[in-house]
Amino acid sequence: MIDGLTALLYSEDVDMALELISSSDIVLQHSYAMAEHLDKLIELFNGTFDQSMRQKLALIISQIYFALSQYHTAVEYALESGASLKELEQEENLNNKQKLYLQTVLGYSIDLFIKEKNTSDTVDPLLNGMVDNMFLEVLEAGRHESAIGLGLECRDAKYLVRVFNSVSDDIENIRSLVHYVIEAIQLLDCDQDFRNEVLVLCIEKLFELIMIDPIPQDILMCGAIYTDVRDLEGIVALLEIVYDTHPAAGVQLCWNTIETAPFKWCISIVEKLDPAIHGLYVDVLSGTLNQEIKIISLHSIKKTDFNILKYIQKGARSKSLTKTGLFYTISLMSAGTTIDSYLRRNTALMTSAKEYEKTCAYAALGVIHINHVTHGRDIIKNFLENPGSSIKDPYRFAGALFAFGLIYNELKDVEQEQYLFDVMDKLTGPEDKMNVVRYGGCMALGLLGMGLANEAYTTILQPLLNSTDSLVGQMAAVSLGMCCFGLGIGRKTKVLFEQVKLLCETSQQEKVARGCAIAISLILQGTERLHMPLIEELAASKYAVVRYAAVLALGTAFVGTGNGEVLQKLLEIAVSDLSDDVRRQAPISIGLVLCREPHLIPDLVALLGYSHNAHVRAGVALALGYTLAGTGSKAALKILLPLTKDLENFVRQHALIGTALVLQATNKNQDFFDELIGILKNEIEHRLVKFGACVALGLLNAGGCNSVFSMVKETNLKRNIIGSSVMACVVSSQFYYWHQFLYLMPIAFVPNVYTPLLYSDETIRSDVSVKMQLHCSRPESEFAYRKEFVEDVKAVKLNIKKSSLSVEGRVANRKLHVAKIDDEPQEMEDVKEEEEEEKPEPLEYNVTAPCRITVEQSKYITTDVDEKYVPVDRTKKVGIVIVTEFNQ
Repeated sequence: MIDGLTALLYSEDVDMALELISSSDIVLQHSYAMAEHLDKLIELFNGTFDQSMRQKLALIISQIYFALSQYHTAVEYALESGASLKELEQEENLNNKQKLYLQTVLGYSIDLFIKEKNTSDTVDPLLNGMVDNMFLEVLEAGRHESAIGLGLECRDAKYLVRVFNSVSDDIENIRSLVHYVIEAIQLLDCDQDFRNEVLVLCIEKLFELIMIDPIPQDILMCGAIYTDVRDLEGIVALLEIVYDTHPAAGVQLCWNTIETAPFKWCISIVEKLDPAIHGLYVDVLSGTLNQEIKIISLHSIKKTDFNILKYIQKGARSKSLTKTGLFYTISLMSAGTTIDSYLRRNTALMTSAKEYEKTCAYAALGVIHINHVTHGRDIIKNFLENPGSSIKDPYRFAGALFAFGLIYNELKDVEQEQYLFDVMDKLTGPEDKMNVVRYGGCMALGLLGMGLANEAYTTILQPLLNSTDSLVGQMAAVSLGMCCFGLGIGRKTKVLFEQVKLLCETSQQEKVARGCAIAISLILQGTERLHMPLIEELAASKYAVVRYAAVLALGTAFVGTGNGEVLQKLLEIAVSDLSDDVRRQAPISIGLVLCREPHLIPDLVALLGYSHNAHVRAGVALALGYTLAGTGSKAALKILLPLTKDLENFVRQHALIGTALVLQATNKNQDFFDELIGILKNEIEHRLVKFGACVALGLLNAGGCNSVFSMVKETNLKRNIIGSSVMACVVSSQFYYWHQFLYLMPIAFVPNVYTPLLYSDETIRSDVSVKMQLHCSRPESEFAYRKEFVEDVKAVKLNIKKSSLSVEGRVANRKLHVAKIDDEPQEMEDVKEEEEEEKPEPLEYNVTAPCRITVEQSKYITTDVDEKYVPVDRTKKVGIVIVTEFNQ
């Protein structure tokens, strides 16, 4: 039969042949036979002007291409088939092949629809109609989530509006759909404008719900979106409304905002609020109260193990890299806890340090007291020198300035700013001493002025780019990038950016050029496609350091977006670039792009972990550590642990640090801890590896075993990017060139502490005295702290026979006789004790907050079990949580 029909195609009865073929499923049933005549069908299609015949031919050709798995071509001809395709869709008795054809064509038509929307102003009406029909079919079937997915895939917010309108009478349904949209848009690879358009639509719906039924979750979600899209008027209006309806939720919203948003944004909100009415909101958003409570909570449950420090100090030789590593161990272990007793008891350790080792020693105080603004100046005042005075000890002064910047980072304090300006303006003395002090001053300026683009800061830093000391030029460039962090190329930053870019391309000093590369990436943070042509221009440069800037910028510009195009480009660079530096940075930038979905990273970089290039392997180790910190990921450890035995010492160093980050605040790190101690004990181990072991020990015990490195914060908006943590990740990853960049890592430390604060009568109790019960549905031992370190000292036993008197023999015999009498009852008691010891551990338990909640443990925590207190945000498992009493 098929032969007869196809023969008609070559006769005068073509119309009859087309009518018979198109009215049946012959094409799909005999696709390969029909494919032999594809050229003839295309010839007929191109040669006829009869619209009906063209549509029938287009449908037949489309089905043939579908059978040949050329789906995009099948869709193109399907669009030409018009009425013929509609008739096929309306048929009732379709077989499986016809259904599959229609589903495939409709599916691929969405891809074509998205492509046409992105590349041209007009879209094929038939294509638009196909997508509309598919949407209506899904919506009428009540599959609202599928309809939302179709709207998001088509990058068209009008579909979401139609979904919300279809359920406008069902408040709970609207609430669940809005939350679904917010979660989906965070994981969708789309441009920033469309994401913001969708989020603004969600805000409107949430605001309507808040006016009807103001529940805390809607309030907190709405506030998180306002912060994400930077709608200042919106969040201020929300806080004013909530103050009257649900003030406790308003306080929690302020706390969530200060924990995740840039400090400049929080200050902008404060300036719009009335301190006389919203005093508590102002206190929280000003930042000082938040930092004080974080310090109190970390201090109250600290588990700092000083035995580790004693062990490292005992084995560290003078002027060795291990001694420098000791300062990193001390600072990272006590970061944010204010526990500096070890340094105070061992002042000789600091005073005996030489040159930049001394700078490292005094900067450690800033890490320990990071954001401790209440007494920050008092802690380091003895090491700071008066502006304009003769410099006594430049290395100590530089370390104190570095510590000064860490203590006051991102917290605006006019008095402290002025002191720093005076120091940098009035430096006197030999040039070499002034350059050392300028190094510390540059870091302090960058930390205090982060994201402000303040002219007072940039005026001091810009001339230092051309310093005769390359280290000062590098730090000035990095600090300029920090001052303009995330601002893109705008009115305030355009001239500065051009200067940094030019210097990156032309500087003969490698350190300065690399500092400019870092600055470029910091300025472009979060800009996504806005400056993509510029990044592509940098990536095509013949200079390795400029390509290095491009790779850094790809990571920061698209941080957390999961952009597939960028990931593909970074993977190509990781395996093909001629520069080892560029190739090492590529995996780290991959980690930045996927930081919202870190579980995808191990599979993506697994093969890079076996690369013949040692620099690529080192980059993979850091990428896994930064993005999967505190998770104990088995997939990451499967890649990292072999790298800790690598033949290259710097790869081992990076792998030790990456593994320590992954195992932070978990109880699965005892074996790795023992391995680190073994490295320090081995006298012939390379100094790079020993330094990595020191840093790794500090990271394993970060913040008194209660802090985790994190670039994202679990909020009502799911995984929110923390800007300051991204900066800390980018800069600290450059420790390969200058190890003191590691001191920026604690800026990204997030306390894994659940801290309840009681809200009552428009005040909160900030003494962290509320004791609240939480329930964990797993055994307690799974999340317990690691045992305190005890050095294994084997005492030498001498086999010396002890003499005894005859009286002692008679006493011993008498005791033996008594023991025989009581032998049987004693055995029964021992059995009872053994039975008690073997009692199985409970499978669940209650824990009293404030307490540590690890990343893994948070999955099993229930927060609403306390009989006295109720948390405002029941989904929040880590951080500061406002609670109220049941009777309120």
